[in-house]
Amino acid sequence: VGAISLIIPAFALVAYWAQHDPITATPAEITCFVLQMLMIGIAEEILFRGILQNSIMDVIGYDSVNKIRLGIVITGFAFGLTHLINGFSPEIGFSHAAIQALNVSFTGMIFAAAYFRSNKNLWVVILIHAFGDAMAFIYGGGLSGVAPSETIGSNSVSIGLFAPILPALAVLWIIRKKKLEEELKRKEEERLKKEEE
Repeated sequence: VGAISLIIPAFALVAYWAQHDPITATPAEITCFVLQMLMIGIAEEILFRGILQNSIMDVIGYDSVNKIRLGIVITGFAFGLTHLINGFSPEIGFSHAAIQALNVSFTGMIFAAAYFRSNKNLWVVILIHAFGDAMAFIYGGGLSGVAPSETIGSNSVSIGLFAPILPALAVLWIIRKKKLEEELKRKEEERLKKEEE
């Protein structure tokens, strides 16, 4: 499930390396970069999946496909909305931050679905998140001396509006009724098995 959020950035990363300057970061900078990506993944996933998604799902419940979908969508949009703060940066601006927030919302939904479908294994989404962020920053020139704010602010607004289409389609595929019903059935079987023991 999480691989979907990595496929698109991986292709973009290959395209980037084919067209741009090589990485100029030192081994120490690369090490710090990897640790930074891992720490971002840990912090954001503990907050959004570990705390927020579990809290929302505890309130609305896990007993139907529509409730699970609602929890995934709410968590995804909450994740995306936090990225609107980038709009306060003069290099980025609000229109670019809004597009980023929309893209990140669908990515957050993919993370939320991966968390649910991995039987709430937080490490799965932490690693997917860290790897996806790393590819995005490298694609943006993060290891070649380009500031992330320059990359976000340089994207065309009209092109950026089409960027959420693929993640949105991925979300629809991941939270399709048949697959979520299978997950509900599996979880119910696990619950019954534990009760028997």
